[in-house]
This record gives sequence, C-alpha cells and structure tokens, in this order.
Amino acid sequence: MKRPGSGAAPEAERQVADYMARLADGSIPVAPRLPSAEAIWVKAELLRRLDARNAALAPLDTMEHVQIAAGLAAAVVVLVRVFPSLLDVLGRG
Repeated sequence: MKRPGSGAAPEAERQVADYMARLADGSIPVAPRLPSAEAIWVKAELLRRLDARNAALAPLDTMEHVQIAAGLAAAVVVLVRVFPSLLDVLGRG
C-alpha cells in the first residue's frame, strides 16, 4: 500500500537525502552566536532615538501636506479670479 505523499520526485528525494547526509556530517553551518548584551543595548538605544526623531518630525510631515493643499487651493483661487481677464486679453489679441 502506498502512503499519501510518498510519490515525491526522485530528484527531490535525492536532495533530501543529500541534505540529511550533510546534516549528519555536521557540514551545515550552525546558527550564528547570539549578540552580546551591549550590542542589544546599542541597537535598542538607536531605535529609541529613531522613534523620538520620528515623533518630533511627525507634525512637520503633517504640515508639509497642509502646505501643499493650501498652495493648490491658492493656485485655483488665483486661476478662477484671473480667468475672465485672461479671456478678455486673449479675445482682443
């Protein structure tokens, strides 16, 4: 009786067998050492400073969008106000 999932391609079976043989020999690299406490502290300090910087810049980022919207609104107002005069000048030319 054939087990479900046992119909793997011979190439896949060979790859698994090769991997298992390398694993048994110990030729597969082991996971790197854990970072030291100092390295973790430095990274945490950098992340804390980055979060503080982002929190300080958040209002400026918001105001940048407000300035763009205000500039576009002002441009539309100027265009609407000048458009009739522009048509008069173009019509005379």
